[in-house]
Amino acid sequence: MAVPPSTYPRRLLPLFLGLFQTALLLFFALFVTYDEPSAQVEDTGLVVYSIFPFFQDIQVMLVVGLGLLLTFLPRYGFSSLTHNFLLLNFSMQWALVLQGLLHHLHQGQIHLDLHKLLVSEFAAVTVLISVGAVLGRASPCQLLVMAACEIPVYLASEWVIVTYLGVLDVGGTITIHIFSCYFGLGVSKALFRATQQPLHPKETPTPGSDLMALVGTLILWVFWPSFVAVLCQPGDAQHRAILNTLLAMSASAITTVVASSLLHRDGKLSPGHLQNGSLAGGVAIGVVADMAVPPAAALALGSLSAAVCVLGFRFLTPLLGRKLTLHDQCGIHNLHGLPGILGAAASVVAVLLASKDISGSQPSQLSPALCQAAGLAVALGASLLAGLLTGAVLRLPCLARPPQRLCFDDSLYFKIQEQAESPGPDSSAEEGALALKEQTPQKPPIFLAARCGCAHESAEPSERGPARPLRIALFPLGAESRRHRDQHRHRHRPGSSDTIGAGSAAPRIRESSRSAGIPAPVAVPASRPAGSDGSSGTGAAAPGAAGCRSGRGRGEEPHTQACAHL
Repeated sequence: MAVPPSTYPRRLLPLFLGLFQTALLLFFALFVTYDEPSAQVEDTGLVVYSIFPFFQDIQVMLVVGLGLLLTFLPRYGFSSLTHNFLLLNFSMQWALVLQGLLHHLHQGQIHLDLHKLLVSEFAAVTVLISVGAVLGRASPCQLLVMAACEIPVYLASEWVIVTYLGVLDVGGTITIHIFSCYFGLGVSKALFRATQQPLHPKETPTPGSDLMALVGTLILWVFWPSFVAVLCQPGDAQHRAILNTLLAMSASAITTVVASSLLHRDGKLSPGHLQNGSLAGGVAIGVVADMAVPPAAALALGSLSAAVCVLGFRFLTPLLGRKLTLHDQCGIHNLHGLPGILGAAASVVAVLLASKDISGSQPSQLSPALCQAAGLAVALGASLLAGLLTGAVLRLPCLARPPQRLCFDDSLYFKIQEQAESPGPDSSAEEGALALKEQTPQKPPIFLAARCGCAHESAEPSERGPARPLRIALFPLGAESRRHRDQHRHRHRPGSSDTIGAGSAAPRIRESSRSAGIPAPVAVPASRPAGSDGSSGTGAAAPGAAGCRSGRGRGEEPHTQACAHL
């Protein structure tokens, strides 16, 4: 089915991206350069070779793992993967520009290195997580505007939380996961307002789409320690971060299986629980990953975060949908919000109980704990407020929000194989109908039985009297049978003594059917008991045929002259 041009402005997306890339090219040509060659070549090589393997792991996580995780929507796989890839590149370049202007502009030049690129990619992660709240119900233009609004707010909040407050968050639990989660929920709330989104028939996962999403989960699970440990100081801190992350994620995987099985009476597992709960430990452990916490604490935090995630999917998400009309398509609140808050609370406790050798610790043990709590409050408040404002902007008609019937459908944005010979939007209605007829597999003709008496009256005895006799005519169901129905109705007008089963009517109809090349109606005369109404029992139209007023059926209007109900 071809999409009308008015439904989706096809030129808006390439125009927006083309202008953005052109402006970025000019900006890089004027202001961006690489660092000058360092005299200490060996130190530079060590930095590159120590960061780049982690950088590659994070690239695989975001492009492949997260992209596959979003393919649980069976008819939105192309869009999920492509939009995820597009937003990653757009957000990373936009973050590079803003980060350079805010923090790294020296003498009119921005010196680019691998560390700045890595930080910009972390900013892009916030966009990829937030998009999960409105996945499938927002157009690519809306998603790009959402990314353009989210990146500057993230950079500002991260500076306040990390630089000004001194919050310890090496894995991005507060600055990335909590911020992106509640920004996305704020966008969803403002975009859909108080309208509760009904369950769309295309958003129900299939076994194939769930399997692809589970593959994405496994890729994320394998490479998650690199995401947490990449910004740690090389040495003991980075070593602790990797070990704590592995322990927490291992515990979350086992706890997810236990919790999902216990929540179902038959003990079966939910694919959605496995896809999300197995990663909850990595979200929660990030804020304390490099701290000197015992291994048992990492295991406990991973188990608690997985349990909270699974319980959130089972109970909290439906409750928020009913009470607050809050739409969360991918369940980012359960995977990123709840485990993130749990991890932030654990960081407050860990800072209070930690010794003085924690990296970055301050002289007062109470002050860091208060800073951790203040960082959580800043992330929640800034993300919700900015998300609500961004969602209001996304309601602009020029951003081409997809209609309800075309949500969760790749055909709105992609030319897929089964549409290869579909008519374009500029083709005529006749060409479209012809193409649709050629693509539709031919089926045997379906015949429609109609009684020449009153079709809606029962043939069985009733309280009104004995059963009425039946006279049945079979019509081929389709557009070519209208001529025969019209002839049948013509012969049943009030006062007409001709019927389809008597006289010369049937031969005439058969002759016209033979000339038209379609099956002729089959007449089945019904005999009446002789003397029941003074007739001979054959060849007479049943009484009440002209007065039949039955309801609609399959789109036909009510009629009064014929009983060929569709």
